Amino acid sequence: MNIQDIIKTSGIEIVVSGEKMDIERVFAGDRISDLIHSADERTLIITHLNHISLVQLFNIFEVPGICLITDTDPICELIESAKENKAFLLVSSLEMYETCGVIYAIFQKGNTYQ
Repeated sequence: MNIQDIIKTSGIEIVVSGEKMDIERVFAGDRISDLIHSADERTLIITHLNHISLVQLFNIFEVPGICLITDTDPICELIESAKENKAFLLVSSLEMYETCGVIYAIFQKGNTYQ
């Protein structure tokens, strides 16, 4: 599924708009080791973390997007890294469980989530 379709359908805020990219899976977590283990060029990352270590997910693992949750204001290093890597930096107003549920429904219904 295209990351832009996920954004439009879910109501997630775009902080940095990246290049059009297909997402094959989503990984949600709050331990940087788990995020690194699951990061790749087709994975959207969802996390509470708002730390400089997330920059490496863009730089090394080329993730197409990171979605922070609960209206977190991203640190400037994360914003700059997303811009440099032409990746999406997103913010959801929802908690982790709800954000994942909305995105899961979008995947299951093929972008017809209401």
